[in-house]
Amino acid sequence: MELNLECAVNSLSYGQIAYGVLNELYERNIFPNIFARMNQVEIGAFDKASDRYKEQLKIGISKSYLNYKKTTPYLNIWHIHGGSWAKVSEPSYLLTFHELDSLTPSEVNIINSYNKVFVTSNYSKQVFEDSGVTVPVIYIPMGFDSTHVYKLNRPYLTGQATVWSIIGKYENRKHTKRAIQGWIKMYGNNPLHRLHLFITNPFFKQEQMNQVFAEIFNNAPLPSNVTLLGYQPTNSLMNDAFNATDIIIDMSGAEALSLPSLNCVALGKHALIHNCTAMKDWANSENAVLVEPSGIIPVYDGMFFRPNELFNQGNIYTWSDSDYATGLKNVYSRWLQNKTNEVGKKLSETHSYKIGVDIILKEIYGN
Repeated sequence: MELNLECAVNSLSYGQIAYGVLNELYERNIFPNIFARMNQVEIGAFDKASDRYKEQLKIGISKSYLNYKKTTPYLNIWHIHGGSWAKVSEPSYLLTFHELDSLTPSEVNIINSYNKVFVTSNYSKQVFEDSGVTVPVIYIPMGFDSTHVYKLNRPYLTGQATVWSIIGKYENRKHTKRAIQGWIKMYGNNPLHRLHLFITNPFFKQEQMNQVFAEIFNNAPLPSNVTLLGYQPTNSLMNDAFNATDIIIDMSGAEALSLPSLNCVALGKHALIHNCTAMKDWANSENAVLVEPSGIIPVYDGMFFRPNELFNQGNIYTWSDSDYATGLKNVYSRWLQNKTNEVGKKLSETHSYKIGVDIILKEIYGN
């Protein structure tokens, strides 16, 4: 089974998805020609990857320019923008993330140049179809990384404190500042609660992050029960972060999947989730406490999203402070009643890369 695969080979979200897809392909003895985005190969984050994975990745990259054919199926794991209009071969298939409530004409045109497009949320599927995408749009439930995400039977914090976490790079789209400030208003300096923050944005310079922190905490010292934990360079360290968490908070206004939160819930952690976009596919009233959106607002932040451009135009969802405060209380009560989210563990089965690759291969090869 021949395949040309172009993807990011790094620790960011697209690189994490690419790792999961490639690892599953190797398990099936499928060894694609690999074209690494921007010719960058950074696999240090995948510290639990097998020697076989590392060797096959190296072989796949080294053989690509010699072995690929223009008639071999091509899978591109990438943004709609940033070069996805250029293809290695045909027929072509795009696996992409999208968060917003609309597509631009340029985005629609690029997507329609593929034979099929794979998306990681039913919300994106609906947005694509409503915006004028005419090629088949296929939803793929995946995201749980069983290689790097697993239960660790070790103590993380002495005493009776509940550990809350917010995990994901700081963005206005994610409502990071509001979520932190709302939590501090209710639980700040309370020794029965701790908040772990993994919100460093790798696209920000240090002085930019310092300014973000100053704005979040109103130029005051951090509350005694809030800890900034910074960027974690390996997936094992992120697994530590997941395992140390009792309750994950994800109040983002728009996501294409939300990998950290999904993986936390799949480990049996409790969750407070903004019930919108991709989160609606894997979070429900049984495995999470949900906060319903109160409206929509433009996404533009002057950095990642700017108005009147060819890509990334649209809105995100917002929520009310009172609903968030109620959600914090309710998820804490749920955690007090049962420390393990047994229903949440089912996500490790329903959102596996095995399922995702099953769908991809069927749609490309028809069997």
